[in-house]
Amino acid sequence: MDDLSLLEFRRHFPEAEGRVHLASCSKGPLSDVVEAAALQYLRSWRELGAPWELWSAAWEESRARMAGRLGVLSSQVALAPSASSALGWILASRPAGSKMVIDARSFPSALHLGDAQRARCQVIYSEDLPGDDDDQRLAEAVARTGPGDLLTLPEVCFRTGALLDLAGAVAEVHARGGAVLLDGYQACGVVPSQVAELGVDGYVTGSHKYLLGSEGLAFLYWKDRDLAPSSPGWMAAADPQAMAKPRRLAEGARRFEQGTPTVSACYAFNAADQLLSALDPQLLSAHCRELVRGLREACSELGLLTLTPPGREAAMLAVASPDPQRACQELAGAGLIASPRGGAVRFAFHGLHTAGDLDRLRSWLSAHPSLFEVRRAA
Repeated sequence: MDDLSLLEFRRHFPEAEGRVHLASCSKGPLSDVVEAAALQYLRSWRELGAPWELWSAAWEESRARMAGRLGVLSSQVALAPSASSALGWILASRPAGSKMVIDARSFPSALHLGDAQRARCQVIYSEDLPGDDDDQRLAEAVARTGPGDLLTLPEVCFRTGALLDLAGAVAEVHARGGAVLLDGYQACGVVPSQVAELGVDGYVTGSHKYLLGSEGLAFLYWKDRDLAPSSPGWMAAADPQAMAKPRRLAEGARRFEQGTPTVSACYAFNAADQLLSALDPQLLSAHCRELVRGLREACSELGLLTLTPPGREAAMLAVASPDPQRACQELAGAGLIASPRGGAVRFAFHGLHTAGDLDRLRSWLSAHPSLFEVRRAA
């Protein structure tokens, strides 16, 4: 696909002229190319029965596309049914007695998975450590890492949309002989990849948020070739189709895989990634940040409390609300799709959004300020 302007990109989203989809932090909007890809998969099933050679080519294309997006080798990327599964594969495979540090801003799956490893590993949650804020508590946690330990943290906080300052923590953990696993689900698709720049050891993400695909497909990048998987399945074999002795696992990240990839999700992701790759990633990122800052200014004028730290914007602004579910229902009634989470309504922007969309949201907020919390005077 040739390079696209943001306006040309928007035309691939039929809903964009009637409804403003601001929930990519939860579920991305549907494009015409993804809808066509879903039908293509269904036709292949109906007309060809069980064309596994065709379908396996689709999942290998997904692997290659994610490797290209991250700037890594295809052999370093595993396919998973969810980011939670991918993260679990790594945590469960860490050596007994090693230490895991989990940042407080992580998605809850990381915390539950950490709890499950407490019988065999030392698990430290940064939220339990001293400090005036999450950054200070993370620094305290990093100071407790050593050789063979693992730090897992998000690239962007799912609650607030804050882009974490990662470079110092990653460098410190590496200097201490540890490894870093980054959760990029709230960044991948709108924040240019930092995997190579930061030199992280692992990365997980999935296709149904800012990558604009469907549920059922996630990705694990893992650089280390020595970590033994705790629960490999048939897709982890060096040759999954051989199904013969002696059993031998793949040498790269695929050794962590388990069952058959979700083929329909691979079709959707491949189409979405082709569309998304037609945009300049730096232009897209700057566009999203500009819209977030515009919404922040509107909230400031209305006296509404925002939870996303200034200067740390990625593509989402969290606005405090006493009843986020009700606020989102009211928004949806006006054709504005947002995402409730915790004590906030999350508004997530993407390349299809325009200044006109922002004006429409600003007007609605002006008419419904009581659905949100007001900012207290200093």
